[in-house]
Amino acid sequence: MTLIRVGNRWCGPTCCGPFAVSAGAGLPVGPIPGENEGDPAGDGNHRNPVRSVPDMTATASAAAAGAILAALALFQLALAAGAPLGRFAWGGAHERLPRRLRIASAASIFLYAVFAFVLLDRAGVADVLPDGASRIAAWVLTAYFVLGILMNAISRSRSERLVMTPVAVILAVLSAIVAVSA
Repeated sequence: MTLIRVGNRWCGPTCCGPFAVSAGAGLPVGPIPGENEGDPAGDGNHRNPVRSVPDMTATASAAAAGAILAALALFQLALAAGAPLGRFAWGGAHERLPRRLRIASAASIFLYAVFAFVLLDRAGVADVLPDGASRIAAWVLTAYFVLGILMNAISRSRSERLVMTPVAVILAVLSAIVAVSA
């Protein structure tokens, strides 16, 4: 349960309502006085049950990355369905992808969903993964997107270089913001 401090009182979702946080009425707070805040196991995987309002920079960056990944998932779905967009992906060698690359495009849709989930979790929008796991995963995604910049930049396809390299740059920056901010 998320608690915030409004004035000198502690509020949860039932007393302040969902709009108190989004309207900026609540301020990030620490634990409820008298509650244990520490990491009892000392393993870095303990999430404090009292969460502060998510960092808006990380939240906005994760949401923007999620939107771009959703657009890329739709693009990959079109490729998997046989749309003539192959010049923008997989090295640009095929206008319509062969069967093996269509299967890879379909698999990438699942990966994009996982990527978006990891970034949203790290930004505090979702709270499923342990802190340590989401921290590492966000940095791994940042490295993956940086590698994507290089791979798209050296593609033989001019269309892929011109379109997908900037997309990879944007995703790398957004994931780095989430990794650093959250």
